[in-house]
Amino acid sequence: MDYVLCVALSILLGLIVCGLAHLHVLQRARYDREEGVAAALAMGVTKEDVEAAVAAALSPTHLVVTDTSGGCGASYEIEVVSDKFEGKRLLERHRMVNTALAPHMAEIHAVSIKKALTPAQAQPQPEPVADKAQA
Repeated sequence: MDYVLCVALSILLGLIVCGLAHLHVLQRARYDREEGVAAALAMGVTKEDVEAAVAAALSPTHLVVTDTSGGCGASYEIEVVSDKFEGKRLLERHRMVNTALAPHMAEIHAVSIKKALTPAQAQPQPEPVADKAQA
């Protein structure tokens, strides 16, 4: 029973987050007379917007952006590999990604940076060879 309640609450929370994201877009458009009705119909930040912002700032060799909000543009997961991360600590790398997304953050509910690696760190590590004498 607890599992069913937990799943139901998760779904409800997701619907609320998406609804709030759309409400924010509509409220912003209401006060923005220059864009008129077109802005009111906008769906907020898209996956492509996030990809473009990160790509422009970090010139990644690998970039994966996943919309985890069910399509409403309120929540994203990011995996990025960039030469610009060389010599940077993980916190600094995350700050670089967040800085790239700063123009869009008012419309994004959550960003999860799953990987922020240098190209060397992204290379697959070789499997250790087992010693034949131990076998």
